[in-house]
Amino acid sequence: MISEFFKAIGEAFASNREESRKADDFFEQSLKKASHDRPPPQPNPKKPANSWLHLRGGETYTDPRDGQTYRTVKIGDQVWMAENLNYEAKGSRCYGNDPANAKKYGRLYNRKTAMKVCPPGWHLPSDKEWDVLIEFVGGKEVAGKNLKSKSGWNNYEGINGNGKDTYGFSALPGGKSGNLSPSLGADLDWLDETFNVHLDLVTIHPWADGNGRVARLIMNFLQFYFKIVPTKVFLEDRAEYIASLRESQDTNDNSYFLKFIALEHLKTLEKDIS
Repeated sequence: MISEFFKAIGEAFASNREESRKADDFFEQSLKKASHDRPPPQPNPKKPANSWLHLRGGETYTDPRDGQTYRTVKIGDQVWMAENLNYEAKGSRCYGNDPANAKKYGRLYNRKTAMKVCPPGWHLPSDKEWDVLIEFVGGKEVAGKNLKSKSGWNNYEGINGNGKDTYGFSALPGGKSGNLSPSLGADLDWLDETFNVHLDLVTIHPWADGNGRVARLIMNFLQFYFKIVPTKVFLEDRAEYIASLRESQDTNDNSYFLKFIALEHLKTLEKDIS
């Protein structure tokens, strides 16, 4: 039964990995796109044209916090940013740790930061707002193609991965930030996933390390499954291990644990090599 359970977990991860490669739906990789808070009213000639209160799709918006300007696009009754947000919030990161990438792809934020980092008058779109957009541009079968940028996407199984950018949305390809080295489409994302499985399993127990042994076993099993060197938690680091788990649980922010376990993984690699 246990082996079947492990197999099911592994297959679920593998399935998600394959689907993420095949997915043509832009929204899985475009969470940083922001949607306007309200239908834009009639412009006030006394106000500057790029004031968010008078925004029109196809114009620009200037973030009052840092002066950066973004293209916007109106699709149906919705106004969207046509570029990813590049506001340098605390803890945000760039692909490859290279600020030059942020100018094109925007910055990477954890969920907690993303929920509050949008400029005044903007917000992360809800599922319902995505549904409205997808329906307007032709439905799920063609939404990805119509909204993706005309360049920058990898081909898949001989099929051109670029879009038509019919509406000027200009969705760019991207991934998530691996806590070891954020990069475009990095396989390190799957190492992060095994770390998060560990944290989630421990967190459902009332004690900080209540499910620690089982969580570490499942983390290592998934790492073996994805051909990743299994992470060890060293005895001399146990106190820091517990502290990182508590901090992530108390703040509902997984970055504390992920930073610790990423360093343990590097330590594992160093010891294995030596």
